[in-house]
Amino acid sequence: MSVYTAPSGTKSAAETIDWVLLVARIALGVPFIFHGASIAFGAFGGPGLSGFSAFTHLPLPVAALVGYGEFLGGLGVLFGVLARPAAAGLLLIMLGAIVTVHLKHGYDVQKQGIEYPLTLVFLEIMILIAGPGLLNALALVRPKKDTV
Repeated sequence: MSVYTAPSGTKSAAETIDWVLLVARIALGVPFIFHGASIAFGAFGGPGLSGFSAFTHLPLPVAALVGYGEFLGGLGVLFGVLARPAAAGLLLIMLGAIVTVHLKHGYDVQKQGIEYPLTLVFLEIMILIAGPGLLNALALVRPKKDTV
C-alpha cells in the first residue's frame, strides 16, 4: 500500500509516477546522448575518440567504451528500452568520472567538482530501482490489453 496520493486531476498515483520517471529519463538521457556523441563521433564540436583519449590519458579502447557507453546508455534511458542495464552502465561511467576527474575538485560544480556528476548518479540509481515506467518506447509497439 502506498502512502502517496496523486494530485487532483490525475488518474492515479501510478500514472503520476510514470510521468515523473519520464521526466527523470529525459533529464538523464539527453545530456548523456549529447556528451557521448561528442566523445564517440566528435559531434557538437566535441573531441572525438582520439581527442578524448589524449585529453583524459585513457587508452583508446577505454575512451571508446566511455563514448559509446554514454551515447547508447543515454538512448536506452531516454527511450526506456533496456533502461536498467543502460542506467547501470552510465552509473559505472559516472563513478569512474567522479573518482578520476571530479573528486579532487571538491563539491562545487563551478570548480568541476562532484555536484553535477553526483546528481546524475542519483538519477541513475532511481532508474535502476524503479525501472523506466510505463511511458516508454516499447509501450508504442506492445499490443494493448483489452479492458472489460
